[in-house]
Amino acid sequence: MTRSSHPLASAPLTLAQAPADGVWHYISLDRFPDPLAFDFGSSRFSDPRKSPRFGVYYVGQTFEVAFLDTIVRNGNPGPLILSAAHLNAYVRFPVTPTSALNLLDFRGGNPVAMGVPTNAIRANSHRLGQRASCAAYGSRSGSGWHAPSGWAGAIAVIFGKVELPHATLA
Repeated sequence: MTRSSHPLASAPLTLAQAPADGVWHYISLDRFPDPLAFDFGSSRFSDPRKSPRFGVYYVGQTFEVAFLDTIVRNGNPGPLILSAAHLNAYVRFPVTPTSALNLLDFRGGNPVAMGVPTNAIRANSHRLGQRASCAAYGSRSGSGWHAPSGWAGAIAVIFGKVELPHATLA
């Protein structure tokens, strides 16, 4: 039995453009030396293959989204207490594309229109999101995804091979 192709291989794509000179927000632990670096570790939209063909770099459309997605994440509901030492371990970098990025627009109902299951964006399992990322990376989709955050705003998931394309620190 052959595996069917992913809907992103043939569906009409909805793209969003991240304009050149727009500012996105990246927050990481201070111990990582290069703020434009990314890794090939496992995440919702990473390449799950043993020899990954791409890495992912997450940036928030606003500082609030970057903070919530990086530091707060999926914490327990209720009051959140963070120590100064915990917060001081992180640094924020404004990231600016040096050229416009065409991103698959996974906000609103766009995933459904492109044939991507809604669970690819929000399910506890990362399997569907990773499968969609592999299809998007291998297709004509552009530089990555523009996806909803679990918070109020959006994140961009930018695909990279060795280095982050078309970005500088603001």
